[in-house]
Amino acid sequence: MIFWDTYLKSFIEHMHIINQSRLTIKLRLWCLKKFFQFLRSYPLEDIFDITEDHIKDYQRFRYYYQNRFKRNDTPNAQNRHLASLKTFFRYLKYEGIILNNPCKDIPYAKEPKRLPKSSLSNKEMKKLLRQPDTHSVNGYRDRTILELIYSTGIRRNELLNLKIQDVDYEEGYLRVNQGKGNKDRVVPIGRIACHYLETYIRGIRPMLLKNKKEMFLFLSRRGSRLCRSRLSEMVLYYAERTGIEKHITSHTLRRSCATEMIKNKANLMHVKDLLGHNSMETIQTYCNLSIVDLKEAHKKCHPRENDEK
Repeated sequence: MIFWDTYLKSFIEHMHIINQSRLTIKLRLWCLKKFFQFLRSYPLEDIFDITEDHIKDYQRFRYYYQNRFKRNDTPNAQNRHLASLKTFFRYLKYEGIILNNPCKDIPYAKEPKRLPKSSLSNKEMKKLLRQPDTHSVNGYRDRTILELIYSTGIRRNELLNLKIQDVDYEEGYLRVNQGKGNKDRVVPIGRIACHYLETYIRGIRPMLLKNKKEMFLFLSRRGSRLCRSRLSEMVLYYAERTGIEKHITSHTLRRSCATEMIKNKANLMHVKDLLGHNSMETIQTYCNLSIVDLKEAHKKCHPRENDEK
């Protein structure tokens, strides 16, 4: 099936022109390639031969599909595939390549509303922060990374893309360039994280630096930018050493930052801006993790709480 290649290239070019993020384009491309692989069993000659029934068949396929771990796609994963198809065929309709959009009336799978994954308490977070050996070069770098994520709540990719010029530890802020959705933002850094950053930049990073032209903030032992897998392994390593029975990733630190701020009465708009979210709806997931106010209200207002045993 060769016909789809031309349309796909045109669509990807269009996404670049409208300034979609690299990760969004990568996801759309991956999902569409999966869809066209599925269509190989059908006798189709061109893109306009694809009908609503083909889309429904693919939805059914995604529902029963199992990955190499023998796990089914979640409704969220199924909807990511459908969203890519809807975007693609909407583009084709807009360009006049097809007359009817086969995805137009296809509903998304209903996603169950679940509480977000757990965060770390302040006590647990302090235990994690104490794990790196700050007397070693790598250990001090790792402690700085943990402190910075917890202080600012930035995403993993945002942290790895930081450059020296993006950080001002004297004024206490950092600049996130092209974060999620290609959006820039300025984020405050806490006092303790600034202390670790200053020492890392002045004394530790020069020991990791191999090429003076390298501008990325956090470097590997080879002197190049720290990679995603190494960061994930590092967080997991220190998490296992704490003995805390929770699944801890770099995103757990981001989640913990937001949750603890909300517990301490932070303005939700401020938390939204700190994390780089587009809407308040996403922040509500962090509110669900914090039941302090609800517990206080329950104790104060429930009639049984005033009764004797």
